[in-house]
Amino acid sequence: MSIWNLFGKRFKRLLRIFLGAVVLVTLAVAAASISISPETKGKLVDEKGKPIEGAYLVYYYRGYRFNFVDRISYWRPGAIIRTDATGSYRMPRLWHIHSPLDGRLSPWIALVYMPRLHHAFGPLVPGKSSFPGRVMFDETNQATVFSDFSDNPYEWSRSMESLHSIISELRYGRTHKRRYQVPLSVEQELTNHLFDEYEDFMRRYADTPREPGPFSSYFNTLSSEEQERRLKNIKIALEREPLWGQLMQRLWHRDLEALKRKPPVVQDASP
Repeated sequence: MSIWNLFGKRFKRLLRIFLGAVVLVTLAVAAASISISPETKGKLVDEKGKPIEGAYLVYYYRGYRFNFVDRISYWRPGAIIRTDATGSYRMPRLWHIHSPLDGRLSPWIALVYMPRLHHAFGPLVPGKSSFPGRVMFDETNQATVFSDFSDNPYEWSRSMESLHSIISELRYGRTHKRRYQVPLSVEQELTNHLFDEYEDFMRRYADTPREPGPFSSYFNTLSSEEQERRLKNIKIALEREPLWGQLMQRLWHRDLEALKRKPPVVQDASP
């Protein structure tokens, strides 16, 4: 056997090994670039344990991209789903192709809105969110418990602000790269709920005197001078608008009129 024949056989063998390695690496990279988002499901109940039917859950899929300095978030569009008669919900799985260095996408619940409780809360991390007086997780029943804000004008008004922020993103957000694929009918439903929230609130609390809202733990970390300054500003605000109806009229009249005048925008949810 000549040296050229021997060299040719070895070359072909090395070539086959090299091509096989390339195929294996390619398949490994492809497999690492296809992911399925984890299943996310849960149950919502009120403080009496009654299921919250018809709650809106606004979500999108969020993940993190590799970066040498810090992680960079990326996302895919989500939607709005509603709880069933048992208060249960389930986020659909998402198949997605990504860079091998990107993390898997997971559903991120940006807001939960419960018309019956006049309560809008977000973001919600199932099984972990716990804010006494607002939302708690019941480990026994594996359900998220939400408070009813019908008798709490301060929290009710805050919930209206949270609901309005989602509606504003749906209506006035960027034309491209929207986070939610939402039919115009659902967007209009949420807008109508906001109108109803305002009217219900005014019927019940328009003539109710305002009181200082609860102070956060951050307030206790401030210096005595800063605490005194903030308390003084709160007192001035209460003297200027002593009734809830006065405050709500100033805060909401312009925004609600704008929502009535401007029709919903057709969305392009391409990422």
